Amino acid sequence: MENFSIIAIAAAAFFGSLGHCVGMCGGFVLAYSSTKVGKHFNQKERFASHLLYNLGRTISYTLIGAVVGLIGSVFALSPNLRATLYLFAGLVMLLVGLWLFGFVWVSRLLEYDFTRISFFKTAFQKLLKSDSKMSFLSLGILNGFFPCGLVYFFASSAAASGSALKGALIMFVFGLSTILPMLSLAYASTILQKTELRKAASKISALLIFGFALYTMWGAIIIFFDLPI
Repeated sequence: MENFSIIAIAAAAFFGSLGHCVGMCGGFVLAYSSTKVGKHFNQKERFASHLLYNLGRTISYTLIGAVVGLIGSVFALSPNLRATLYLFAGLVMLLVGLWLFGFVWVSRLLEYDFTRISFFKTAFQKLLKSDSKMSFLSLGILNGFFPCGLVYFFASSAAASGSALKGALIMFVFGLSTILPMLSLAYASTILQKTELRKAASKISALLIFGFALYTMWGAIIIFFDLPI
């Protein structure tokens, strides 16, 4: 994968997590922080707990990337199918960009309230009550499978890569790039929860995602019409 793509993905993930993940997952991070991270924890234990949670999310994202990248590799066998995949991925990216830019109605198409799913609800309740340090990792892994527009965007990019390895790498970079904002949220929630900061980050992320969408859809047009690259 080109270095530019990695940098662009990392930038979109970082700003997107500031604008969206902090808002969507913020309540959950604060909930497990207050419930599971006890006052008897020293600074190293607190940091390790939050890091395990975020590593868990990254593991899930990487797995998702590998799976959708593998599916994308099947589409890559036929030029027309690959172009169709590019076009679909581009449309998903456009929707995510619109949503991050402030079109709230798009969220109804992209996200689902995970609290309605009994499995997630039961599993989280059990993990929140667990005293095991590894339960933080399990919480992160479970959190990684939440329906999320931003995850859909990067999963679309992973599928369009047409490779399980590249797909896993894209989602791994996404996960790593969201760790710093999410760690910061655990320690400085009032700063990252400020509306002005989140709105600015969302708009920056939306512009980057719009660029990805146009680039991806242009790839579909090149394949469909056999244009010179």
